[in-house]
Amino acid sequence: MRTIDGIGSMFQPLENAISAKLIPALTGRGPCSSVERTILSLPMRHGGLNLVNPVEVANSHYNASLKITEPLKKMIISQTTTYKKIYLHNIKADLRRQKNQYHQQLATEAKQNYFPALLNGCDDTTSWFKHKGNKSFSETWKRLPSLTAVFEQVATSEGNICESDFLEQFVAALYCSTFDGDNVNNARRYLFTSKGKTIDNIPPTAASLNEHVKRSEL
Repeated sequence: MRTIDGIGSMFQPLENAISAKLIPALTGRGPCSSVERTILSLPMRHGGLNLVNPVEVANSHYNASLKITEPLKKMIISQTTTYKKIYLHNIKADLRRQKNQYHQQLATEAKQNYFPALLNGCDDTTSWFKHKGNKSFSETWKRLPSLTAVFEQVATSEGNICESDFLEQFVAALYCSTFDGDNVNNARRYLFTSKGKTIDNIPPTAASLNEHVKRSEL
């Protein structure tokens, strides 16, 4: 990883074993979602377990190795026996700073994505909303960009259950793009009476959605 460039993809079998076997053995749960995997790869100070993804970090480790061995390479080329320690110290400090910035950015993105993932079922293939997969969820989210702020607030513990009013509008739009309203109960009645949708193809009740939001927040 530190001595050969461009071999990140070769670590995919190892990453598969970490995700499918090691993490479930540690957590006592099934395979984790992509969002959960990102969180677990973070250092403990960011809420993770430092279970890095070798596919993603291979290139950064190689580049860090190039920088850290630069003084030694120059010594060999110039055939000298000394080097400036302050130069190596600055390189290490810069690498630590870059690593911390990367982890901070990754943690922020993971927190922003975690609540929507929980709301949608926290799974890469299935959704809590019946007959509405991740593709429908993402497309509806794009049509309602203002909902991003709500997701971020709840994910950072700055939001509360009252935000579910906005989520009702989102769920109503998820099941019917032509419905003009922000109440899922009204959307259920509209789809059932006007569109002839079966019970399996209409959104959950407001009470059911509210309980699901509570579970997602916790």
